Amino acid sequence: TEIGLGIKSISIYDGVYHWWMDPVSRKVGKEKAEFNPYQILENLKTAQVKYAGTEKIDGYKTHILNVRDLNTMMGAEGMQKVSGKLWVDARDWVIRKMEMDMEIEDEKGEKRPVKATIKMEDFRKVNGMLMPYRTVMTVPMPTELTPEEEQEMRKGLEEAQKALAEMSPEERAMMEKIMGPQIEMMQKMLAGGGIEIVTVVNDVKVNTGLSDDLFDGSKLK
Repeated sequence: TEIGLGIKSISIYDGVYHWWMDPVSRKVGKEKAEFNPYQILENLKTAQVKYAGTEKIDGYKTHILNVRDLNTMMGAEGMQKVSGKLWVDARDWVIRKMEMDMEIEDEKGEKRPVKATIKMEDFRKVNGMLMPYRTVMTVPMPTELTPEEEQEMRKGLEEAQKALAEMSPEERAMMEKIMGPQIEMMQKMLAGGGIEIVTVVNDVKVNTGLSDDLFDGSKLK
């Protein structure tokens, strides 16, 4: 999987637990998976849901569902109650979009409402199951930038753009591949557009007879 900022990682999911490797420390973590789109659809049978009509998402007809408690429906127990919406594909019954309404604390300790959006795109069939190969999560800025922080960020952005302009085409192409996501994120933050995290799946393998080495961070490549 390739996460935002060009970071690559390996993760394993067995339907209940999720193992992942920290790309920096190379250590492997394990936790009960909180987000399982197919389990969410199963839990809809007993959740408090209100039907809100249909809407096209990226050209696909979807059913809109207002959900009072997304965390319980996702199996994430012990967390604050989060309401939101689901856009479920009318033909393939996959979740194409999700909105979560929650509260966060700012630097002053005051709570304020925020709306996070997750879009699932580029669905491909893997071993009979449709999986999104691209996920885009958009989160508003938790706090506004101070004038000093904005000035420092603008200065860093200008310096990065100036350095790119002075490079040869080959060097520029290589650095844009590395720095492009960071520059784009800084531009969005300065424009007040929040933070966007894009996760791209490069490869999925199912029931391949997993080696114990996959659970040892020092042996993952």
